[in-house]
Amino acid sequence: MTSSSKKGPPTETGKALSRLLQAKGRSQYSVAKAAGSSQPYLNQVVRGERKPSADWLDLVADTMELTDEERAKLHRAGAKDQGFKIDLDD
Repeated sequence: MTSSSKKGPPTETGKALSRLLQAKGRSQYSVAKAAGSSQPYLNQVVRGERKPSADWLDLVADTMELTDEERAKLHRAGAKDQGFKIDLDD
């Protein structure tokens, strides 16, 4: 028997970005538009089809007015998806 439960985004960045969008009550379209990006690109990041640059993550974090802690979580997720093995917890 297979489970019919819905899976979340396949990447750490996708999971983090999806949680932040939901927590902030923001749509992909509104964030992408305000950041000067496209909604399809943001959606591809959420779905794990694209790996965004650190600069793009900063732009989205600025647009969403993320706290330092939220920004760090988003960047930590991006670093994991890029294969970085660093400890960012101080």
